[in-house]
Amino acid sequence: MTHPVVPHRRRTGPVIADLVVATVLWGLLVLAGGLAMFFAVMYFSASAPGCAAGSPCAAREQAEFAVVVLSAGVLGGWAVAGVGSVACAVVRRSVWYWPLLGILIASAGTWWGFRLVIDAGGLR
Repeated sequence: MTHPVVPHRRRTGPVIADLVVATVLWGLLVLAGGLAMFFAVMYFSASAPGCAAGSPCAAREQAEFAVVVLSAGVLGGWAVAGVGSVACAVVRRSVWYWPLLGILIASAGTWWGFRLVIDAGGLR
């Protein structure tokens, strides 16, 4: 006589800790990414020095490119964290490291965007 195979179940303590840590990290990722994108859209283009309104200016173009770079980094971090979290939740694995990876990606995009604006002569 064969016995039915019982699927392996995870203990509830580590599952709850994983859920709490992942939720806190997701909150940090969304808040920090949202603030970085808001700051970039509101101030980067206006920070290009010596550019008259309506005239072509290399510093303004670089500052506008910095907005694109920063936004791509933040959105990329959100996408990686979202897809990874859902995939791990479906197969019942730990999820906490995906928002952390998203924070690292968003931080790299934010740093690169700020460097571009500073190199263009803005934000000084």
